[in-house]
Amino acid sequence: MNQTQYSIDGSWQVTTSSDDDYMGFVFGYQNPSNFYMFDWKQGTQGYVGTTAVEGMTLKVFQGATGDGLVDLSLDELWENQVNYGHMRWL
Repeated sequence: MNQTQYSIDGSWQVTTSSDDDYMGFVFGYQNPSNFYMFDWKQGTQGYVGTTAVEGMTLKVFQGATGDGLVDLSLDELWENQVNYGHMRWL
């Protein structure tokens, strides 16, 4: 099935001020290392040389083998300011 128009409806709620981890969802899933991700970060936080700033981001992951354990790293999932590894920031 080829879809050219779609919409997503829903709501999220954050009920903590102390935990600032990500929340989001994956779409356009092809395999464990090729997909799109929309995420939201409550507060800016660094991790092993990468930085996740607060706010929303849209990312595309394009791994070579299709095996997420081989192609992707936690750093690529964490970063949300610049392209990093197999992740492009949109």
